This record gives sequence, structure tokens and C-alpha cells, in this order.
Amino acid sequence: TELLGVLKDGCVKLWSEVVRVHQSIDKAFWNRMVVVHERKIARRIELRQTLRKRALDGFDAFLALIMK
Repeated sequence: TELLGVLKDGCVKLWSEVVRVHQSIDKAFWNRMVVVHERKIARRIELRQTLRKRALDGFDAFLALIMK
């Protein structure tokens, strides 16, 4: 019975280590996904700002032609 207790303790420790490794991999994966998402949002915002600036510059040029 003492051997069985030691075996149980070993299995519990091993399983807790497996869970810990799995959680750290999962956390790393989600951290990476957050970084990728934030970069995607930043690119989208930058693209919108660029398009808005081009549109306003084009509209200003159009108005300048009309006002001549």
C-alpha cells in the first residue's frame, strides 16, 4: 500500500506538470493572438487615415480647380 501511495503521488505530480505546461503553451498562444490582432487593428486604422487624407487632398484639389 505504501508503494501504491508513492505511485499515486507521482502520477498526481506528473499530471500537474502536464497541466502547467499546457497552460503555459495556451497562454503563449493567446498572447501571440492578441499581438497579431492589435497589429491588424493598427494597420486598419492607418489605412483608414491614409484613405481619408487622400480623399480630402483630392477634394481640395478638385475645389481648387473649380474655384479658378
